[in-house]
Amino acid sequence: MGEKKMWINIDKPTKKVTLHEKHCSFVPTTDSKYKKINNMGRDGGWKEFKNREEALRFYGDNFPEFKRGFCYSCGTEEPPKNEVKLYYDDISEKELEELRKYDSNTPWSMRSKD
Repeated sequence: MGEKKMWINIDKPTKKVTLHEKHCSFVPTTDSKYKKINNMGRDGGWKEFKNREEALRFYGDNFPEFKRGFCYSCGTEEPPKNEVKLYYDDISEKELEELRKYDSNTPWSMRSKD
Protein backbone atom coordinates (compact mmCIF):
# COMPACT_ATOMS: atom_id res chain seq x y z
CA MET A 1 0.00 0.00 0.00
CA GLY A 2 1.46 3.38 -1.03
CA GLU A 3 1.67 6.51 1.04
CA LYS A 4 -1.36 8.79 1.00
CA LYS A 5 -0.79 12.36 -0.04
CA MET A 6 -2.21 14.81 2.47
CA TRP A 7 -3.18 18.46 2.51
CA ILE A 8 -3.04 20.90 5.40
CA ASN A 9 -5.41 23.84 5.59
CA ILE A 10 -3.71 26.59 7.61
CA ASP A 11 -6.34 29.06 8.80
CA LYS A 12 -4.78 32.17 10.38
CA PRO A 13 -7.98 33.95 11.54
CA THR A 14 -9.10 30.94 13.60
CA LYS A 15 -5.56 29.73 14.41
CA LYS A 16 -6.51 26.25 13.25
CA VAL A 17 -4.75 23.63 11.12
CA THR A 18 -6.78 20.83 9.53
CA LEU A 19 -5.46 17.75 7.72
CA HIS A 20 -7.28 16.50 4.61
CA GLU A 21 -6.83 13.50 2.35
CA LYS A 22 -5.79 14.30 -1.22
CA HIS A 23 -9.25 13.73 -2.71
CA CYS A 24 -11.26 15.43 0.06
CA SER A 25 -14.06 17.62 -1.30
CA PHE A 26 -12.80 20.57 0.78
CA VAL A 27 -9.37 20.70 -0.92
CA PRO A 28 -9.44 23.61 -3.39
CA THR A 29 -8.20 23.44 -6.95
CA THR A 30 -7.40 27.15 -7.29
CA ASP A 31 -6.25 30.00 -5.06
CA SER A 32 -8.88 32.06 -3.30
CA LYS A 33 -8.61 35.77 -2.59
CA TYR A 34 -7.10 35.27 0.88
CA LYS A 35 -5.78 31.68 0.83
CA LYS A 36 -3.25 30.28 -1.60
CA ILE A 37 -2.37 26.75 -2.68
CA ASN A 38 1.16 25.71 -1.63
CA ASN A 39 1.73 29.28 -0.52
CA MET A 40 0.46 31.62 2.18
CA GLY A 41 -2.08 34.39 1.73
CA ARG A 42 -3.50 36.87 4.21
CA ASP A 43 -5.73 34.25 5.89
CA GLY A 44 -3.47 31.23 5.43
CA GLY A 45 -3.09 28.61 2.78
CA TRP A 46 -3.25 25.00 1.64
CA LYS A 47 -0.08 22.91 1.48
CA GLU A 48 0.32 19.44 -0.03
CA PHE A 49 2.55 16.75 1.52
CA LYS A 50 3.65 13.32 0.38
CA ASN A 51 2.28 11.68 3.55
CA ARG A 52 0.62 12.25 6.93
CA GLU A 53 3.89 12.21 8.90
CA GLU A 54 5.42 14.95 6.76
CA ALA A 55 2.25 17.06 7.15
CA LEU A 56 2.21 16.64 10.93
CA ARG A 57 5.91 17.51 11.17
CA PHE A 58 5.29 20.71 9.19
CA TYR A 59 2.38 21.60 11.48
CA GLY A 60 4.44 21.01 14.65
CA ASP A 61 7.46 22.91 13.36
CA ASN A 62 5.57 25.92 11.97
CA PHE A 63 2.23 26.29 13.77
CA PRO A 64 2.52 24.66 17.22
CA GLU A 65 0.24 27.30 18.78
CA PHE A 66 -2.62 26.54 16.33
CA LYS A 67 -5.41 24.13 17.27
CA ARG A 68 -5.95 20.97 15.23
CA GLY A 69 -9.13 20.91 13.22
CA PHE A 70 -11.09 17.87 12.08
CA CYS A 71 -12.50 17.31 8.61
CA TYR A 72 -15.94 15.73 8.72
CA SER A 73 -15.73 14.98 4.99
CA CYS A 74 -12.59 12.86 4.71
CA GLY A 75 -12.26 12.01 8.44
CA THR A 76 -8.47 11.70 8.58
CA GLU A 77 -8.69 10.96 12.32
CA GLU A 78 -11.21 10.59 15.15
CA PRO A 79 -13.53 13.60 15.57
CA PRO A 80 -12.93 15.76 18.63
CA LYS A 81 -15.24 15.11 21.55
CA ASN A 82 -15.71 18.70 22.74
CA GLU A 83 -13.04 20.74 20.95
CA VAL A 84 -15.49 22.10 18.37
CA LYS A 85 -17.75 23.53 21.08
CA LEU A 86 -14.80 25.15 22.87
CA TYR A 87 -13.55 26.57 19.58
CA TYR A 88 -16.88 28.25 18.83
CA ASP A 89 -17.31 29.50 22.40
CA ASP A 90 -14.26 31.72 21.89
CA ILE A 91 -15.79 33.54 18.89
CA SER A 92 -18.68 36.01 18.92
CA GLU A 93 -21.63 35.34 16.63
CA LYS A 94 -20.69 38.33 14.45
CA GLU A 95 -17.08 37.08 14.06
CA LEU A 96 -18.36 33.59 13.30
CA GLU A 97 -20.65 34.91 10.55
CA GLU A 98 -17.73 36.84 9.04
CA LEU A 99 -15.49 33.74 9.11
CA ARG A 100 -18.17 31.62 7.45
CA LYS A 101 -17.93 33.82 4.37
CA TYR A 102 -14.31 32.84 3.81
CA ASP A 103 -13.51 29.61 5.70
CA SER A 104 -13.44 26.73 3.23
CA ASN A 105 -14.00 24.25 6.09
CA THR A 106 -17.45 25.66 6.81
CA PRO A 107 -20.17 23.49 5.26
CA TRP A 108 -22.20 25.27 2.58
CA SER A 109 -25.35 25.01 4.69
CA MET A 110 -23.74 27.20 7.40
CA ARG A 111 -22.20 29.80 5.09
CA SER A 112 -23.52 33.31 4.72
CA LYS A 113 -25.97 33.81 1.86
CA ASP A 114 -24.12 36.99 0.64
